[in-house]
Amino acid sequence: PSVRLTPSTILYSGKSPDGSHILRSAQYLHKELPVRIAHRVAGFRSLPFIVGCNPTILSVHELYIRAFYMLTEYPQITDFEVEKGYCELLQGLLDDHKDVVTQLAAGFRECRKHIKNEELVRNFLDRTLTSRLGLRMLAEHHLGLHNDNSNGNGNFVGVINVSMKLKDVIEKWADFVRQAAIHKYGKSPAIKLNGHINAVFPYIQAPLDYIIPELLKNAVRATVESHLDACEDSLPPVTITIANNDVDFIIR
Repeated sequence: PSVRLTPSTILYSGKSPDGSHILRSAQYLHKELPVRIAHRVAGFRSLPFIVGCNPTILSVHELYIRAFYMLTEYPQITDFEVEKGYCELLQGLLDDHKDVVTQLAAGFRECRKHIKNEELVRNFLDRTLTSRLGLRMLAEHHLGLHNDNSNGNGNFVGVINVSMKLKDVIEKWADFVRQAAIHKYGKSPAIKLNGHINAVFPYIQAPLDYIIPELLKNAVRATVESHLDACEDSLPPVTITIANNDVDFIIR
């Protein structure tokens, strides 16, 4: 069975001066990743025969089988030299699997007319994509730990920013989106922040770096396209509200 980790468990495993936390992380992945990938291989084998034979879907299935064998055949991780090689293996697998979502979408589109049980396929995709997120997060977290140890990045424990200031993350992407809008439309609304703008807390920042710019692009585009004849100074601002307590945070 798979052993689940929560973000708090990952965070509070912390760092050790001698780097032993990196070996423990690699040893955990050495056991855990093959189990999770085996579940995905079983998922592919549960697909209807004609769907599983689609060349695009079959190529993804074979990627998972190859990853399973590469991970299970890797020697036990007992020292930092072996761990370094394991990191190279993980990075290679991440690169190999980077287009899996696109490939699956193309494969199911190609064989859509042969799919009789939509729910079975939907459940397969939900499980596969959810599992993929977890697999990539675990691998990237370990690579982050490895690189933190080499580079001395004190603000991160793997993929977790231990003192993330949400205001800074939003402002970084607000500047990016405003420049993109000016390049495309010649103008952009102001982007204003209010609420708990001084909130600081540990968080896995990477998903926000995907979500926030997309939300801002939608808001800025809608504002500009609704006021095409207005000059930049008269465009209504995009207002972002941050709210947080001891448990949750909300961006509106």
